[in-house]
Amino acid sequence: MKVLMLIAGAVVLVACTESPTQIDIPASLAVSTAPGQNKVVCFESGDATCTLNSNGAKGSATLDVTGAGAAALFYEGFNESVYGALLSDIDRLSFTYEGTPLAGSPRFSIPIDENNDGFTEAFAFVSALGCNNGNGRVDVIKDNTCLVFYAPDGVAGHANWAAFVAAHPTYEVALSDNFLFIIADDVGTWTINHVTIGKTGK
Repeated sequence: MKVLMLIAGAVVLVACTESPTQIDIPASLAVSTAPGQNKVVCFESGDATCTLNSNGAKGSATLDVTGAGAAALFYEGFNESVYGALLSDIDRLSFTYEGTPLAGSPRFSIPIDENNDGFTEAFAFVSALGCNNGNGRVDVIKDNTCLVFYAPDGVAGHANWAAFVAAHPTYEVALSDNFLFIIADDVGTWTINHVTIGKTGK
């Protein structure tokens, strides 16, 4: 698996290994906003594309990976309130999708700040394969069967978001160096819709 990171204003693709490598994503840092109400921003690298959809949805894009590469999306401005928020304050974290879920695609990648300095120590992952209500919906907060994987805690993962929060009551979503995003980096095609990200009161 890989994650997108924002370092000194540049977006890079980082492989999830013990010694991560960084690969610059060229200015294919996508088109900012699609027609209509779509507020999604795309990233793409290698043999992958992220295409914004103009169907009037507030968060809709198609992620297509044909080889080595990754496609990802996040909300521009919509979910700013979640950065720096305690994990326990996140009350909306969901999307719907069309396509067959694979090992790690599509998935939420959530930058975690362990010591409240604003920066990311590691990413938490919630994939469609381990969080699916049977109708193509990933709802991290409301579906108590959604597995949450956080590498520092070991490969077994947490049974659900509540268990992850209980294990780390002081952790926050990183504020300064990374986005919370949806990514695909396995070969396949997925259309992502109805992305909802937010915290209590916002």
